[in-house]
Amino acid sequence: MGKQIYIQEVIELINKNQFYIIPREKNKNFIYEYKLDYIMIKQMLLSLEKDDIKYQVEDIEYTKYGSAPLVVFKKQFHLIDMFGNDKNEIVYIKIKMNKEKMPVISFHLNE
Repeated sequence: MGKQIYIQEVIELINKNQFYIIPREKNKNFIYEYKLDYIMIKQMLLSLEKDDIKYQVEDIEYTKYGSAPLVVFKKQFHLIDMFGNDKNEIVYIKIKMNKEKMPVISFHLNE
C-alpha cells in the first residue's frame, strides 16, 4: 500500500474520531510534559503528511490491537512544555492501520 493511501486513511479515521492513544508510559509522559489535550493531539495527527512516513511494516507477530500494518511517522512540531518553554521537537508516531478504530501505539519524542 502506498504512502498516499495510508495518509488518506489516517486522516479519514482521525476526522471521524476513530483513533485512540495507547496509554504506554512514554506516551503518557509526553502528553503530560507538553500539556497536550485531545484537540491538540488530533490537530497534530491531522497535520501528518506522506513525507512524514518513515517506514511501514506488516505486523504479523503483534496482534493485540488487530492484525494490520504498522506505519511510523516522524514530524517536527512547535511545542510548549509544562514550564512554558518553546521547543521544536521531532515526535515519533506509530499507528496501526486498523480501519475500525486506529490505535496510536507510540506518541512521544523521537529518541
